[in-house]
Amino acid sequence: MRQGIEDIANIPERIGYLKEIGLDYGWGPTSTVQWLLEHVHIYSGLPWSLSIIATTLLVRVGVFYFYIRQADTAARTAALSPIVKPLNEKMLEHMRAGNQQAAMTYRKQISAVYKDADIHPFKAALGPLLQAMLGFGAFRLIRGMADLPVPGLQNEGLLWIADLTMSDPYLILPVAVGGMMHLVVRVRTHIPQPLSSTYTPHLSRPSANNHYRWAANLAAISSAPCSRIFSCMPFLASPSSFPSGCQQRCSSPSS
Repeated sequence: MRQGIEDIANIPERIGYLKEIGLDYGWGPTSTVQWLLEHVHIYSGLPWSLSIIATTLLVRVGVFYFYIRQADTAARTAALSPIVKPLNEKMLEHMRAGNQQAAMTYRKQISAVYKDADIHPFKAALGPLLQAMLGFGAFRLIRGMADLPVPGLQNEGLLWIADLTMSDPYLILPVAVGGMMHLVVRVRTHIPQPLSSTYTPHLSRPSANNHYRWAANLAAISSAPCSRIFSCMPFLASPSSFPSGCQQRCSSPSS
């Protein structure tokens, strides 16, 4: 085992280094994050601690556009609520009466309104879906790096945490991560939540993973107000910004 660790320590860091020392995840979100992390680390010259933080922030920036699209969709849906709600109520009324043909007619009208307003559920879900996949990939990769361990993680820590494969000896980082997760929930939902119901700190988790979670939570807190600004923009929420077909349906919903 010691011989294996010494052999890994003698391998120079380069693109493909993590795969070369045994971290091969094939194709998927984990290998995507691995590719990005290696390029950030090799070409920037940053230590592994800062490379993990920088990669996490880059991933969040990369999916931010899709969160803007989600905010746009939410604003458009809210603007159409006075139009769609009566149609939906009539559809449900006919469904309860057993008149499936009439109910289908109203369902088609609702679909047409959303289509004319360029509202697509898949587009709204793409941001959270990508973030979940890449977030899982990042967590899996960094945990694998700490478990191996990657030699650089043991001496390229940040501030008081020298070894990223070990937990924070002062428990500062995991508690900070827990507090930030609580803030993320409050910022996104605007509903006060008890701290214990939103996140329980993993005190024994490797510090490398907590570096990732700290950076991810920081990006989430920073991006939430930006998404809210975009979702509140008049040109997004106003029916006058919709295509002409949707405006006609908005002016005469029962047609």
